[in-house]
Amino acid sequence: MSVTVEQLVDVARRELLVSGGVDNWEWYDDSLEDHGYVESDDVYEDTASWLNALDLGGVDNWDWYGESLTGLDDYEEYLTDLNDLTEAPSIYVWRELVAAKAAADEAAKPVVVEEVPAPKVRGVEGETEQKLYDLIVARYGADRAADIFQKAIAGGVWKRITFSKEFDKAMKAVTQGLKNPLEAARAALFDSVLKNKKLVEFLDDLVDI
Repeated sequence: MSVTVEQLVDVARRELLVSGGVDNWEWYDDSLEDHGYVESDDVYEDTASWLNALDLGGVDNWDWYGESLTGLDDYEEYLTDLNDLTEAPSIYVWRELVAAKAAADEAAKPVVVEEVPAPKVRGVEGETEQKLYDLIVARYGADRAADIFQKAIAGGVWKRITFSKEFDKAMKAVTQGLKNPLEAARAALFDSVLKNKKLVEFLDDLVDI
């Protein structure tokens, strides 16, 4: 006699209930005794009788009933789509197969490398910045110049917070009517901090970062 999906699901349900500890349910023995459970050598008949007795006894009210049957619906769906039920694995073997497939699928996923935006790099702007760049090349070498120059810009070489006294003095030197007041201010600041060696100290500190 060929096996059916219902019979295999019953066997799986029984295995899950037993694994979940249904025999510790307070009405377990009474349900089997009071609701006609008849032991049989046929595993499917025995299982059907056992489940029927527990169902009549209200096993679905047992606290661990639902949790014990986790995955049973998915297993039944799997069996329904299976062409040859004689090759059906037990629910525990099926769980292992599902877990192995999920792990294999996860491992097969392409590794997504998040693109990190490249740091903002800007070129030399104006004569004063060219002088700054030339100074860096002369002092630290051409191979390191671009990196140190970017650090100098990012570190605030032209900002008041870096050379406050010299910055204020340079701004006072800027008169109205200049075509490029920013360049004039930078030139005055550059000359001042180069002369008092603060610019070199500032650059030396950047080299060690």
